[in-house]
Amino acid sequence: SQASFRDLEIRRGFLDKNDEARSTFTAARDGTAWRTAKVVRRSLETGELGLAFDARGNSINAGRQVADYTGGVAALDVL
Repeated sequence: SQASFRDLEIRRGFLDKNDEARSTFTAARDGTAWRTAKVVRRSLETGELGLAFDARGNSINAGRQVADYTGGVAALDVL
C-alpha cells in the first residue's frame, strides 16, 4: 500500500526576493524531478490508500505537483 503522510507545501511568494534562504528553495525546486500528483482515497473497509479513478477508468490528477526527494541539494541534505 502507499504510505500516507502530510506533504510539505511551499507557496509562491513564501520568501522575499532578498531572503538568503531563497537559494535553498530555488536549488530544491530546480534539482528535483517534479510530477503531477494523483488523487488517492482511503478504503473504509481496509483503511488502505489507493488511486482514485474517474468514470472512464483513468486515474485522477490532483492539481498539484509532487517529488520524491532522494538527495542532491546540499542545504537540504545537512538537515
